[in-house]
Amino acid sequence: MGSVATANQPGVAAPGPGTGSDQAVLSLRSVGRFFDQGDHWAVRGLSLDIAPGEFFGLLGPSGCGKTTTLNMIAGFLDPTEGSIHVTGRDLRSVPPHRRNVAMVFQDYALFPHLSARDNVAFGMKVRKKPRPVIDRRTTELLDFVDLAAAADRLPSQLSGGQQQRVAIARALAVDPGIVLLDEPLSNLDSRLRADVRLELKRLFRSAGVTVILVTHDQSEAFSLCDRVAVMFRGTAAAVGRPDDIYRLPPTVEVAEFVGEANLFPARVVTGGSTVLRAAVTVGADVVEREVVAAASVTSAGQEGHVLVRPEVARVTAESAGATAGLRGTIRDVSFLGEFASYQIDLGGRSVGSKVVYEGQLLKPGAPVTFDWAPKDAVFIPSETPAPGGTP
Repeated sequence: MGSVATANQPGVAAPGPGTGSDQAVLSLRSVGRFFDQGDHWAVRGLSLDIAPGEFFGLLGPSGCGKTTTLNMIAGFLDPTEGSIHVTGRDLRSVPPHRRNVAMVFQDYALFPHLSARDNVAFGMKVRKKPRPVIDRRTTELLDFVDLAAAADRLPSQLSGGQQQRVAIARALAVDPGIVLLDEPLSNLDSRLRADVRLELKRLFRSAGVTVILVTHDQSEAFSLCDRVAVMFRGTAAAVGRPDDIYRLPPTVEVAEFVGEANLFPARVVTGGSTVLRAAVTVGADVVEREVVAAASVTSAGQEGHVLVRPEVARVTAESAGATAGLRGTIRDVSFLGEFASYQIDLGGRSVGSKVVYEGQLLKPGAPVTFDWAPKDAVFIPSETPAPGGTP
């Protein structure tokens, strides 16, 4: 795949996990949007800073406010409160076509009667660019997205992945500083999705633009984005690198949304800012364990939950001589190819474990022990309600 420069962000490298407002190409400050019809806040109190060249994700369930946020950035909706700035410029009175922002819609929104070439050229024609500039830029972009050979085909003659690449080329044709992607993979089948994810990442890295992705798919957001905001009820419950959010989620709600989670009620016995000791309730048993703190926890007696992801849980057949851990019984087995997934009964509590398949599966009814390493368990303090409207 070729490379292409943009007028605004040539070859900007991806930023690190921390981004200050002085570095941000896009800043949202206490942004909210109230809908009279339905009488609710779709977004409330949302503040974000996004750096030049960053691939940033808005991740959350349907109705959490992520698409409303995207539409406010694009200018299709006005914020009810708060402000949106691009490179320091307040966008409140700036119409969509003057925002230096391009959007790739969920259904790609290609003109069915125009060829791939004419779809890519459309935005430049509207902006009355000189014909030689339009022709040169269109050819460059079609080559960039590997569609030079399909330049004269109509959208109906292109595959879903090809249509998506035309939509991306059309967005890049107007040299945007920011590209907005609204559920860009939802119309593709699952087999194609993994390949297209890698392609999207290469395309936008090469183009050097800032990208904001809206998705409800955790694997999509985590595989594509430098940082992610996990949204519930119109605001961000967590913002950070995907691996940090997955490993150290700040709330139970985030933990459950971004992956499979075994969550056990727990109480701090000995506090600490990074490692603490907790009394963990598992079924009918209460065990004391050292665990990692997801947030600063200093006081004994604090209530919360201990998170153990299935892939880090230790499951050992009792026949193998296991002596440590919580005793349980295999309830269900799923063979996933590379992994085996087990559902285990621990004193009436069902927990999950995912282990690398090594040629033999444990059978339902088999006695096992379940445990975890201290570094793999995370204490999450009890949640406080997030601000915002109804989902």
